[in-house]
Amino acid sequence: MQFENREVEKTYHCLINGRPLWQTLHVDLPLQPDGDARHRTVANNRFGKPAVTDFRLLGICGPYSWIEAKPKTGRTHQIRVHLAENGLCIVCDPLYSGNQKPVRLSEFKKKWNGDEYEEQPLLNRLALHAYMLTITHPKTGERMTFTAPYPKDMDATRNQLAKIYGPDPLAPVIAPIEE
Repeated sequence: MQFENREVEKTYHCLINGRPLWQTLHVDLPLQPDGDARHRTVANNRFGKPAVTDFRLLGICGPYSWIEAKPKTGRTHQIRVHLAENGLCIVCDPLYSGNQKPVRLSEFKKKWNGDEYEEQPLLNRLALHAYMLTITHPKTGERMTFTAPYPKDMDATRNQLAKIYGPDPLAPVIAPIEE
């Protein structure tokens, strides 16, 4: 019932190609499932159902950026479509991206010495992860948060990007000190 009543807080992390021009972005754009010839979800103000997602930039890592997405509704492919409608795409997205190129260490590590023909990609699937879920305990009423660790391929990518570029989406956020 909490999902149905939109009382569940969902947090996703994704790695996107490029750099957004915003720190935060609120997207309120109705979506229609199965809306085109490829059976993708499409933005449609007339026939779409309400869909809202809040995005936050977690860090820029060279050609990539880490994004946090908090969907307020639960439409099919909502995060992917809302990003695509704002000119951004998730790494290795076969449906909503023109760039399905896997993430390879040789593409961003300056002194990489491996064999380019033998190199295995760090990540070669959709770089979207359901990171955190917050619900209300049905008996006690206590808010409970559950965090899912990154899968191995996404975590290896995160580690390598953090070593080279610095930003880490899992680093604790330090609030500024008020004077």
